Amino acid sequence: MIIDKPNSNFANERIVEDIKEIVNKLHLANSGGSVVVSINGSWGSGKSTILQKLKSDYEQEKKVIYFEAWRYAKESDIFLALLENLYSVIDRSSTKGKLTRVIKTLGVSALVGADIIVQSLVKKAFDIEFEGIEDIKNVFKLVEKKARGYITNTTKEQEELKKILNEITKDKELVVLIDDLDRLEPKVAYSLLERLRFFFEGDRVTIIMAINDEIINSYVHKTHSIDIPGAMSESFIDKIFHFSYELSNDTFNDNHLSSIDECFRGYIAPIKNALNKLNLKLPHRKWINIFNRLESEICKSIYVDNANGVGSVPIEKILFTIILKELFLDFNYMYRDNPDILLLSPNSDEIVSFLEGLEHKKSLAKDLIAHLTSSREL
Repeated sequence: MIIDKPNSNFANERIVEDIKEIVNKLHLANSGGSVVVSINGSWGSGKSTILQKLKSDYEQEKKVIYFEAWRYAKESDIFLALLENLYSVIDRSSTKGKLTRVIKTLGVSALVGADIIVQSLVKKAFDIEFEGIEDIKNVFKLVEKKARGYITNTTKEQEELKKILNEITKDKELVVLIDDLDRLEPKVAYSLLERLRFFFEGDRVTIIMAINDEIINSYVHKTHSIDIPGAMSESFIDKIFHFSYELSNDTFNDNHLSSIDECFRGYIAPIKNALNKLNLKLPHRKWINIFNRLESEICKSIYVDNANGVGSVPIEKILFTIILKELFLDFNYMYRDNPDILLLSPNSDEIVSFLEGLEHKKSLAKDLIAHLTSSREL
């Protein structure tokens, strides 16, 4: 069985070196501010592995903050949680004091508008009712006035934070690595991205974020009601990042077949033959999950064969079923209710209903089901 860990041997040295070279070139071209780079990829594409390797490399010569965003998902303001991580790379107490003032000010300012509305609702709860539309207008005027003050305050805090970052980086550059954004609610991740770009301006600061751009793009599209989500998403990504490094999905390879049990080895050739029919490209972790499931099924069926003389299901059927279960949650649920799905026709009510419910990758699901239902023992 393959254990997929962030520090595993699957770390791609070439990608890490490419990103470091890109960062160096961007700093040369952008000497007056931070460099912000994204590593874009779907869940399981190896983003954390790359960030862990970057952390290991950069720690030898720079100040590094590794921010695992999901650990702060319950915080009222995740950006302030990130700022608090700066304490770990600050040596001077005076600089820590400045950072404390910035965090307090930003924390209070962010609550200004909400606090005014809460107060008005409390007054209403104690029978101090609004007397018409004019009172409501006055409340919104008050909120608007406070909001203008908030913008002024945040501009001052932006300048103060830049001074703090420049103090931090006097002796060494600062690298901020942000992981697991795709495990946050999209609106929280979106907010963090925008505030990072606005506040984190320092001459020797690098920010590298691992993001699932499909999730962010979908959120931007829905939030702004844009008819052309791709165009809007590209504009958003361009605004936030100086460079976006794309992690492409890949076909299976021998790395995904390493560390397997002996009972699995005799099936590698037919498995490869079946997969070659698909030319399927998936994130690294999806391949790991598929082959771990497959190994378990094969070794289990061999044990049953030896113990009871029961005939095995064709290996192709097992493979295509596992891929469908891994890629399509609804198929997984359907299989739990009806394991005989392996024997169904592609025109059965269950299969037709499953395909009709799909919004994405319907052609891939049809192709997999066609292979599943036509498979024979190899």
